[in-house]
Amino acid sequence: NSIEAIKHAIDIGADGVEIDVHLTKDNKIAVIHDDSLNKKVFKADRIGQDLGRVCEHNMKDLKQYDIGNGHKIPSLVEVLDFIVKENKKRILQEKPRIIINIELKGRDVVDQTFSEISEYLKSGELKIEDFIFNSFDWDKLKQIRQYSPEFKVVPAIKTIDLFGPENVEMPGFKVTKDAQYTEEAFSALQKLHDDINCYAFDCIVFDLRPEFVEFCEKNKIGLLTSTSKELVKAEKVKSRLALMMQAASKLPMVCFRADNTSETLSILKSIANNTSKPKSNDNNATKKHNKYKK
Repeated sequence: NSIEAIKHAIDIGADGVEIDVHLTKDNKIAVIHDDSLNKKVFKADRIGQDLGRVCEHNMKDLKQYDIGNGHKIPSLVEVLDFIVKENKKRILQEKPRIIINIELKGRDVVDQTFSEISEYLKSGELKIEDFIFNSFDWDKLKQIRQYSPEFKVVPAIKTIDLFGPENVEMPGFKVTKDAQYTEEAFSALQKLHDDINCYAFDCIVFDLRPEFVEFCEKNKIGLLTSTSKELVKAEKVKSRLALMMQAASKLPMVCFRADNTSETLSILKSIANNTSKPKSNDNNATKKHNKYKK
């Protein structure tokens, strides 16, 4: 979530960036993965004290902390200013604008996030279509949707909800062998989509099955996946990436939030070079899979 990490991802070929947002004590939006500072401040576990939460600090005070390699916690405004500058370069290079995927995380974060974004929308420096909003807290998506019917909202769904608690081993959220999606998970997603008109559905890449792609196709919306909290080598999820590439011929958009951008791009190129383009009526990839069970 540092400016340096965002710049590096874009420099090596990412189409966009995913950032996490939290509200500070002085009503600013900080860009950091966790609300608990001890989880992200470098060597915080060795300090011997609890640094508290993002919401207990002013944005200026958060700047004192090192989140690794001397990098600092940026504000949302700093991130958006950086992306505006990068977009100007990309326009000259005839490259697409950068996708800004904002995960709405912190408590009471939605209103101020919209307030800060709206300034860029009003000035024309950024466009509504530049943004994707996702969250595991679907109430936050309902809240951001109230600001504009054009916002791209994407519900994330937890492993335990997809497969049921009886099929998920802890720690590590490992799905038991042969576990199937629950009907309740898709019913809840369908109800939300009918309510707020989702842009895509979102799951952890390890949870992706052909049935999830079918569900997205049925609703004529996109698919997002991510590696969640794990630093994952792209080779480990190659079969899922292949499934996503097949899905790209059926869905309006497909997006993978990767830890290792350059490695992922290399894997995608190898899949593309070794896989013929699937036919639109080719259902072989899904025929062997059962529908979700109740």
